[in-house]
Amino acid sequence: MKLTSPAFTYQAMIPQKYTCQGKDISPPLTLSNIPEGTISLALITDDPDAPMGTWNHWLIWNIKPTEEIKEDSAPGTQGQNKLIHIKFAYLLARGKPYNFLPVSLSPCLPVSLN
Repeated sequence: MKLTSPAFTYQAMIPQKYTCQGKDISPPLTLSNIPEGTISLALITDDPDAPMGTWNHWLIWNIKPTEEIKEDSAPGTQGQNKLIHIKFAYLLARGKPYNFLPVSLSPCLPVSLN
């Protein structure tokens, strides 16, 4: 599975609009090569080498298999990020890339993972 964004290129700086110095909204994302039989998708956005350890910025699951996730949208069930917010949040506009990891799921995950 491949994930790209029309808002930025691979390993490029994320535009300020999508950071805490801007609107702090999720960027538009495009998925391709979604595995056949996928029932739902999950997406983890993190910073693996943050000073205090891996920093989770966005956790979302039960996304219907789609090729497009629109800007500032939450197309599934969101979990708490490192700031204990249930939303996409707090990317910094700096010269280091973040991980956007898509995961193919079968079956869907429960709504609550507590």
